[in-house]
Amino acid sequence: MGGGAGGASSTRGFFFGGRLSGSPAGEKIIETVTFASGGEATKFGELTVGRRAIAAVTNNTRAVMCSGDTPATNTMDYITMASEGNATDFGDITRQAAGYGAGGSSQTRGVITGCSPAPNSDPIDFITFSTTGNATDFGDLQYGNAYRGGLASNTRGIIINGQNDQTTDFITISSTGNSDSFGEITNENMGGATFSNQIKGFRAGGSDGGTHTNEIIAMTISTTGSFFDFGDMTLTGTYMNG
Repeated sequence: MGGGAGGASSTRGFFFGGRLSGSPAGEKIIETVTFASGGEATKFGELTVGRRAIAAVTNNTRAVMCSGDTPATNTMDYITMASEGNATDFGDITRQAAGYGAGGSSQTRGVITGCSPAPNSDPIDFITFSTTGNATDFGDLQYGNAYRGGLASNTRGIIINGQNDQTTDFITISSTGNSDSFGEITNENMGGATFSNQIKGFRAGGSDGGTHTNEIIAMTISTTGSFFDFGDMTLTGTYMNG
């Protein structure tokens, strides 16, 4: 299964959708792991629409799965992470139906950015976790591109570079407006897994379009332009969940 999305509460990790090798359509499955124990993932429930290339945003209560591809959709659905069951409709994103966007969140808001297919688009949407309904326009990215990655602290969202691009943007989640430049990442790798705590953000793996990497790079979220090498994964990969 590849090209799904990942999210988490403080106790559980989740994997949403994706596509099986050789299959023409995205999957509905939602799986979960409990951080405190080892073992295989277990089934949590199903998405309302099977798809891959999802942008997922979470706080410690809800996970909202936004848009996706195969088929292209503007659907958002959500789960309550403490209780197992199928996803419920949340609303729609504002832009065209498409996948390969990026997401980041505070405990109050989720922010969804960028998408494909061509022409790549630059809108930024946001949702409020405690409600349901269609997304609201937040602003625009500096440069629209697919295969971006998203991560966040409770204050700031970082949108990592995408296809054939080294541009990285940031936004202040509690406000609205266009993104600002965070800095240029050290390479054009795309499709890595992105994740963060309240201080540092990370991108693991990715591809430059032909060669996969196992590198992990990190940044300090509260600054700009601060990319540094963190280490390597034990494997190489692209389109992984974080």
